[in-house]
Amino acid sequence: MGARLIFLPFYHVNRSFAIMDKFVFNEDVVPSKPKAVPTTLKKIERVFIPTEPKYQPGSVNLIEDIPNQPVNPHTLTISIVGKANAGKSCFMNQLMKSKISIVSPKSQTTRETTTAILTRENKQLVFEDNPGFVDTGETKKRQREIIISAWDSIKDASIVLFVLDGYQRIIDTSVLHALDRLNTLKKKSPIEVLLLVNKLDRVDTPLKKERLHNQLKILAEKIEFSKIFFISALHGTNLEQVEEFLLEKAQPGPWKYDPKMLTTQNDAKRAIEIVREKLFQYTNEEIPYQTRIEITGWTELSNGTLRIDITLYAAKPSALALVIGQKGAKLRMMIEKAETDLSNLFKRQVIVAVLGKSRRSPSAPVI
Repeated sequence: MGARLIFLPFYHVNRSFAIMDKFVFNEDVVPSKPKAVPTTLKKIERVFIPTEPKYQPGSVNLIEDIPNQPVNPHTLTISIVGKANAGKSCFMNQLMKSKISIVSPKSQTTRETTTAILTRENKQLVFEDNPGFVDTGETKKRQREIIISAWDSIKDASIVLFVLDGYQRIIDTSVLHALDRLNTLKKKSPIEVLLLVNKLDRVDTPLKKERLHNQLKILAEKIEFSKIFFISALHGTNLEQVEEFLLEKAQPGPWKYDPKMLTTQNDAKRAIEIVREKLFQYTNEEIPYQTRIEITGWTELSNGTLRIDITLYAAKPSALALVIGQKGAKLRMMIEKAETDLSNLFKRQVIVAVLGKSRRSPSAPVI
């Protein structure tokens, strides 16, 4: 199952004006006035012939009806917060046994709140996975907007899961600021705060355990946690205990979602997020933050395969070049990884066709 790469139908000279001789790019990347007049033309082979897409944005897998209620329904809304890269998304994916949120070692991979629904018998847990906060001194404008949005979502929660990386230094200005905000919320509403100390598998020496113990004592002086769990989200350690505790906390009330739903994201959004995850995993520095992904086709092929057409917008040609990689190797690898994840997610073969574009106009929207 190989990646499908779209080549734009234009003629290309033997000399390379753009990113590479044979890959996806927009004609505005090529200088409009080349210094030399090309003498030899060759047509680039079209390796994937697009068909008219049947997908309409927002039409796939949306919530339509209020679910039928079980006998004595219970519900609980849980907000997941914590520092960037503490393992919040990994925790939720493991608990849900499905890829709901994307995961990468880069900061602020999660840009918006993601909702997951876990239903057990007559109880429904609604998780809100929020973007991680960063140190206040390092916070950029875009990150501040993301963090403000995350804190707004906490207001509707009954329980907050505060996730910290037990392997790293867990106390800094961002953590202390978050604890102050949580204390303020606790004064206004009967919200409970649970501490999840993640990456327990990496706290494997007496020195590391002592350092963690000392830091937890400082945290306990700042805020009262209802309970503390030591977990490894990566390996699933002690996650059952967290689930059991939350199910016991569920309160009588109607369900918001159908019990078969795992997330409020439609299939198109999940596909975009999985491609974004590959960008974060396999490109460096600021490149993932300088790209935008848009689905332009969602086609059911006659053999049952799902074909997804994606346009990848890069802020500038150099960013697009880094995404594509030498001879297209990097983009090809990312798309093949995304196809594997999407096939597992949708339980069918999925092929992805990518069209790359860059924008150089100063008046173009921020990507």
